[in-house]
Amino acid sequence: MVKSGLCLLFKRLESILIVVGLIVTLGIFAEGLRMNRVAAKAEFQRVTENGMQALQTRMNIYLQSLNGAAGMMQASENIEFDDYETFVKSLDLQKQLPGINGIGFIEPVPREEEAAFVADLRRNGVKDFNVHPETDSAVKFVIKYIAPVGINKQAVGLDISFETGRREAAERARETGLPQLTPRILLVQDETKQPGFLLLRPLFENKGANTGDFLGWVYAPFVGRNLMQGLTPEQNKIFDFNVFDATMADPTTLIYGSNNEDLAAGKYEMRYT
Repeated sequence: MVKSGLCLLFKRLESILIVVGLIVTLGIFAEGLRMNRVAAKAEFQRVTENGMQALQTRMNIYLQSLNGAAGMMQASENIEFDDYETFVKSLDLQKQLPGINGIGFIEPVPREEEAAFVADLRRNGVKDFNVHPETDSAVKFVIKYIAPVGINKQAVGLDISFETGRREAAERARETGLPQLTPRILLVQDETKQPGFLLLRPLFENKGANTGDFLGWVYAPFVGRNLMQGLTPEQNKIFDFNVFDATMADPTTLIYGSNNEDLAAGKYEMRYT
C-alpha cells in the first residue's frame, strides 16, 4: 500500500511539475512577445523621429532657398524672368534640393488689371503668357515666374485661386506673414499626376521684414514621391511607410507610399499636426 501510495504521489508531483513547466514556458513566451512589442515600438519611434528630423531639415533648406529668392526680389527694383531664371539655376535644384520641382513667384492681380499685366509680360519676353483657368476671383493669384521653365511650363500663368486649398493657404501666408503649406494637391505640371503640395512664402516690400506693401508669394511646388524619397538610409530597406494628409489611412489623401501595393494602415502609426 505504501509503495502504491508513493507511486501515486510521484505521478501527481510529475503532473504538477509538467503543468508548472508549461506555465513557466508560456510565461517566458508571453514576456518575449511583450519585449518584442516594446522593442518594435521603440524602433518605430526611432525611425519615425529620424525620418521627421530629416524631412524637417530638408524643408528648412528649401525655405532658405525661398528666403534667398525673396531677398533677391526685395533688393532689386525690377526683376524680369531672365534674372529669376539665373538665380534659380545658381541653386542647382536637382543636386542640392532633391524633391523640389522649381521656385516661382505668384503675384496678386486685380481682375481689372489682368489685361495690362499679361501685355507687360509678353512685351518683356514671356511669350504666349496667359492667365488660366478662367475664374471669377476679384483678385487672381497668378504664377508670374517659375524656373526651371521646362518641367513647369503648364504652371506658368496659373491662377492658383481656382482651387480652395491653394487659395486659402496663400491668404493665410499673407495674413500671418509666415510660410504655409497647401493641403494635398495634384500639380498641373506633373504628368504622372502624383500627389504633392506647394510651400508658399509671403513677400513684402521692405527688405528683411514682413512689412510694407504686399508683393506676392515666393513658392516651391513639390511632388510627394520625390520629396519623401531617401530621407534616411533605412527607408525602404528595413521598413515601408505611407504618408497621408489626414488622420486616417485613406488612399484619397495619400501623399507618399513607399509600397504602393499596400496602402493600408500599418501596425504602428504616428500623427503630426
